[in-house]
Amino acid sequence: MIKESKYNYFSILMVMTFLRPYPYDIGGEYIVKRVIDAIWGLLVIYFYFKVTFNTKTKIRISKNSKILLTISIITIISLTLANISQNRIVLFSDFLESYRYFYYFLVLNAGFQLNWTKDTLERYLISPIIVAVIISGAISILAALSPLLAKYISKIYLLKSTYGLPELQSISGPFRIRISGTFGNPNHYGVALNIVLPFLFYRAKLKTENLEKAIYYLLILFNLILIISTGSRTAMVGAIIQLPFLSMINYKGSRSLSISYSKLILVILVFSVLFKFTYDIFSRVNVTVNQIMDIGLLGVDSLRIKFEWSMHLLEKVLSEAPFFGFGPSEQYGSLFGDNQISATLYRFGLVGILLYLLFWFNLLYILLKNSYFIQYINIYTFIMICVFMLFGLTGKFFDATQITTFLFLIVGVILQINSQKKEFQS
Repeated sequence: MIKESKYNYFSILMVMTFLRPYPYDIGGEYIVKRVIDAIWGLLVIYFYFKVTFNTKTKIRISKNSKILLTISIITIISLTLANISQNRIVLFSDFLESYRYFYYFLVLNAGFQLNWTKDTLERYLISPIIVAVIISGAISILAALSPLLAKYISKIYLLKSTYGLPELQSISGPFRIRISGTFGNPNHYGVALNIVLPFLFYRAKLKTENLEKAIYYLLILFNLILIISTGSRTAMVGAIIQLPFLSMINYKGSRSLSISYSKLILVILVFSVLFKFTYDIFSRVNVTVNQIMDIGLLGVDSLRIKFEWSMHLLEKVLSEAPFFGFGPSEQYGSLFGDNQISATLYRFGLVGILLYLLFWFNLLYILLKNSYFIQYINIYTFIMICVFMLFGLTGKFFDATQITTFLFLIVGVILQINSQKKEFQS
């Protein structure tokens, strides 16, 4: 019973993270974010208490997570240098930023504390993910259908950039729906739904009954519709990248590399129809595709601006603070160019960005190295991590604690599975 309660708490934490409330009107966005982050930190610490209380269990630490701990030390060094040698004003909010990587270290190791089998993986990781997506999707639909419900839902979640269906008739030209779900931001919601996508394919892959498979492919379709409804170009590109790979893996025979080409063609056709619908209906996609076709990637205004700021930032860091950067400051946020790589470089210099990249590439190496033993779950996770790294080129999604908490709870489980690879065969 005690052992099962640990798994139950972990699965509840998964669902709660995806459905994390965001009552921004209580005290402003920044204060509410920090308070909720503190609450989640306590929830994670309580999980460690449940794992070790009245047991002889020792806390286990993933080797890869030690890189995050090192970056948290770099944070302190950067803050100190910013205050002493660079004569920069260090704000109280800058000191609050120093918690981030240590918190991520704790989150990543949470799933690492439990032993995972195929059964516990499905029951306590995959199933909670599916439940969270369904509830979040239902909240999004209700907010779009009814202005009255949207009013009450907005007391709990920030419904940013959302057009309800009744307002669509008054929008001239190609309309766009932008749902933010339970993440307070359409782009963040789109990224979270992309994280979920491989695990829906994984669940469909394991099912043998046609009816069960059909149900999970309908969930995949539901997930794709939600991604499209975010209006996030980043999220849509992520889905475009993932879908062909995930489809090929799912239609590959378990003992053969042969692919059911008829099913693969069907998937491509369905996706093509969805993309055509997206192109025709959503003005952001329509305009973006036309700009890329006419001028190239830098023809998209947001991409061009991000690229220009990133080049300016690189020059500034290399000339003024090459090794440890300017500290974890939000004061100069406009310099980041809304880019995770640029933000990390600015804050922690070359040392910090190298450690940041080392963390991700070492994770990818672990997944590839053990893919013979843990074939499918590792491959699905590998694709998801690659796409998340690409997302960092268009936004500071790693800084979004709700997204990264959800991601690292999953990654911690996968790392533990890889540490016990001979006991886990998928």
